Amino acid sequence: MANLDQCIIEKSKESWEEEFLRGTKNKNNCSGFVKAVAKKLGISLPETANADAIVDFVGKNWKKIETGADAAQQASMGTFVLVGLKGANHAPARNNGHVAIVVGGELYRKKYPLVWGGSIGGAQSEGTKSVGEVWNNSDRDSVVYYAYSLVVCK
Repeated sequence: MANLDQCIIEKSKESWEEEFLRGTKNKNNCSGFVKAVAKKLGISLPETANADAIVDFVGKNWKKIETGADAAQQASMGTFVLVGLKGANHAPARNNGHVAIVVGGELYRKKYPLVWGGSIGGAQSEGTKSVGEVWNNSDRDSVVYYAYSLVVCK
């Protein structure tokens, strides 16, 4: 594969229709999708983690990125970047959080990066929606970004 950012997108495409959790396609499951892509890239995430647990794990183990613009720039250079928001941090709070994979590209409203992420609703994105469109107006500025640097594409 030519470069790492394209590798991440290819692994996202490969994982979209697959099932990390038996009986549920990754495109309908944010945490399953993120874990499936990470696994294809040789990145370890807790196998049984839901979105909230993934946000906790990467928050303790990965490098924090402060802004969506920085996250998009890192992703365009081949860094594996996750964006997430725990359920309790949504407004109003909900039972489950949401996670997605940041990819390079044009920013929405000059601050929100594009994402790949599974969901059963409007939060589903094949790299065509941004953080600003996947999360609602009251939540999109509360998301957190974390990076894991790839060395090679698996």
